[in-house]
Amino acid sequence: MSLAGELKRRLQMLLHRSEFQRDLDEEMRLHLELRREKQIAAGANPEAAQQAAVRRFGNAARIREESQSAWGWDWLERLLQDAGYGWRAMLRTPAVTAVALLSLALGIGANTAIFSFLDAVMLRTLPVRAPQQLVKLGVEDWDGITDMFACTELYSYPFYRAFRSKNSVFSDTAAYFSLINDVHGFVDNRSDPELIHVQTVSGTYFQTLGVDAQLGRVIDEADDSSEGDHPVVVISDRFWKRDLGGDPNVLHHTIKLGEVIYQVVGVAPQEFFGTKVGALPDVWAPLSMAGLFRRTGALTRTISRNRCTSSAGSNPA
Repeated sequence: MSLAGELKRRLQMLLHRSEFQRDLDEEMRLHLELRREKQIAAGANPEAAQQAAVRRFGNAARIREESQSAWGWDWLERLLQDAGYGWRAMLRTPAVTAVALLSLALGIGANTAIFSFLDAVMLRTLPVRAPQQLVKLGVEDWDGITDMFACTELYSYPFYRAFRSKNSVFSDTAAYFSLINDVHGFVDNRSDPELIHVQTVSGTYFQTLGVDAQLGRVIDEADDSSEGDHPVVVISDRFWKRDLGGDPNVLHHTIKLGEVIYQVVGVAPQEFFGTKVGALPDVWAPLSMAGLFRRTGALTRTISRNRCTSSAGSNPA
């Protein structure tokens, strides 16, 4: 029998299970009656004939189970029976059932939360090109604040520029401000200010990460060539859809931070959240503009891309 024919047969058995069960019971009854009549015809009394017929016919319950197994749905019947038994047992002890269900819910929820966190922080790679080739210099937990004398884990912006000019190890280098700046700004000509999370980055940031804009362009070296002269920003996909309604003419919009009006030059890809999990900026601005809305010195972190891939022996930190 073909697969389609077998499937059709099993479905018919499932949908008309009670009818087939009645036919099976009737057929078994007829077999027993015929055997009983043969025994009576051979001279046995009715009671002895009935007993002899049953012995020769075999175990009726076993025959019924084997026939049902041939129908192909015995596993479903056992499952339903077990489920029914379990449900009745739970109804008999509602307090125990409630504690068991609560324990299961808490356990499953905790495991799901832990796995989601580990997946985001440790398992999932950054949404950038060749993340295994990136090396980050600096300690992530400090966030630009340390009381260590002569700290060598956070770098000033001039140090980064010097490091980049003398680099002979990495194929490219970039830097970003070690804190996300929370600035109250204005979108276009709106009168109500809103809190905007600004990440200032070097002109090579997007280039080093291998990230292109989904609309417009990203910040480049020309935007970071001189201090305070290039008021441009790249906005996140979330900010674009939330604050600008996903306007396709997004490059005509501006954002005012402090006293400076910044031109939107691009929208980052939807999957890009920067270089730190859980810290999605609203906009990225050139590091050279940081002094116009922050008075503190620009301590930065540096990221670099190896010339060689990890299979050639590099060990990204």
